[in-house]
Amino acid sequence: MGNTHILGHVHIVQTDRHATVTAEEVFFAAHLAGFSAVHITPHYRDPNHPEAHPTDRLLWEVDRQEQLRHIAQRFGVKVHIGVELDILPVFDQGSNGVTGFVLDGPLPDTTLSPVIVACHFTAVLWHKKSDGEQSPAQRTEQMMVAYQQVLESPGIRINVIGHPFRHGGDVSPSQLFQLAQIAAMHDVAIELNVNQILEGDNRLLAPATLDALRMSGVAIYIGTDIHTRENLHFCDAAMGIKDLLLRTIPRGQIIN
Repeated sequence: MGNTHILGHVHIVQTDRHATVTAEEVFFAAHLAGFSAVHITPHYRDPNHPEAHPTDRLLWEVDRQEQLRHIAQRFGVKVHIGVELDILPVFDQGSNGVTGFVLDGPLPDTTLSPVIVACHFTAVLWHKKSDGEQSPAQRTEQMMVAYQQVLESPGIRINVIGHPFRHGGDVSPSQLFQLAQIAAMHDVAIELNVNQILEGDNRLLAPATLDALRMSGVAIYIGTDIHTRENLHFCDAAMGIKDLLLRTIPRGQIIN
């Protein structure tokens, strides 16, 4: 992805059922904030309705991708079409216990980039089945297992781990360092999620967190997770967070 200013991890009404901001609004805000490109990353499956069929708004058709690129050109930015996939738990039919984790898919288009993988299941599927029996520490530990299983699965192309531990409990710097090391081994980036940070998750910019990321050498991806017009100020926030990171993180470690 290089070191250009790319607005990462964006959802728009043209691609996501639960998004309300348009491509035009995002591209204009990105241009004003100084970004040269935008990553549109539609959810493969609506996280609010994981049992439903994967969305039909994914931009897999070449003509729909071209339409979006023409819109982007009007605002002086480029657009890259990616996808956000869920890591899903596999439940034992008898005990309802979690026996493993799989990546939702498969992807019909191998050109989609970036491929972001994320855990939404603790807020939806997992909550319905087992959350009542899980402590925050247990949820965090199972998320570690989920990330590791997916990263180590053969033949799966992943670019970014999206908002790690957002739906889990507290994560220690040692756990984050462990995940970052595994991700770095597989040439996968860790996302610092602007939405998560602005919601008050101060763990992501804590000195211990930044030290763990820096020491692991893992690539860092700044994702906004924009979904609504009210989120458009995330563009400016992303630039500010990047400037903050550059005080302690080598420039080459931040990929967008």
